[in-house]
Amino acid sequence: MRNRYENLTLPLPRKAGGEGGDIRIIAPRQQFMLPVAMVLQLIVAFSFVLHERVEGRESLSIPMNPSVQRDPVVQWIGPRRDGVVDFRADGILVEQTSQDEHLVGVKSRFSLGGDFEVEFDFDVLRLEAPTKGDKQGLTLRFIFDTVKDPTLSFGYLANSKGEKEFVVNPGGMLKQKVKRFPAKEVRSVKLAVRRIGNEVSYTIKADSQLEFTGKVQVVDKEVRDFAVFALRQDTGNTKAGYILRRVEVTADRFPSYARQPPGSLSWWTILVVLQVTAVCVLLGWMLYRRLKKS
Repeated sequence: MRNRYENLTLPLPRKAGGEGGDIRIIAPRQQFMLPVAMVLQLIVAFSFVLHERVEGRESLSIPMNPSVQRDPVVQWIGPRRDGVVDFRADGILVEQTSQDEHLVGVKSRFSLGGDFEVEFDFDVLRLEAPTKGDKQGLTLRFIFDTVKDPTLSFGYLANSKGEKEFVVNPGGMLKQKVKRFPAKEVRSVKLAVRRIGNEVSYTIKADSQLEFTGKVQVVDKEVRDFAVFALRQDTGNTKAGYILRRVEVTADRFPSYARQPPGSLSWWTILVVLQVTAVCVLLGWMLYRRLKKS
């Protein structure tokens, strides 16, 4: 009777200067070799994906279009009604009148662990001087996960004196002062923020003409969440208009993103499930054929 099985030998890694070994697997020949190979492939794929998730950096793009309203990793802030917000394919249009007192924007449902980079692109269509105060404009804000919830914000703001400027506000963190960069009229803005250890560096580019850079010291804690929004005051607001174009995030890890809201699956989970399903279907089909012949 012909032997229907054969030996597969998988070499174990050998340490320098030492001896290694082998793993010997008795595997079925011919038709059963394909599912065995698929199982081995599945193990390798799962290990690779898991390794990349634990050891590699993670990237996330927050859609600045109609799908942001349904995205499980972010929360929409403020009204969604026509005349204030228009979710367009090329960006989110925000138009505020003097009567609008609500913040409008996007807040993350995930935190940022370790080092990270955040890029935020936006257009300024209109930014009038408020009748009082100095906090009308668009801002990117980070909240650190400590008892006092210190914040770090980057904004393009107008004040009641008619001045417009980029403002970097460490929120009193480590007794650092607010930094201001005058920029009377800008249209297109690209803001890049990068954290390495306890230092955050930033680059602000406006209309390919202005560029401001600097560094801020931060506490040794994770960022609990971050948000981009059109800032409003209790009183003294005037007209403002923006287009939120792009938000890209890269971090060592997204700690709270692993605990995703119900009904959402990450890409690596889907990959593993599909491979497991394929192996099960193939094994079931081959078992069915074997039973049918017997």
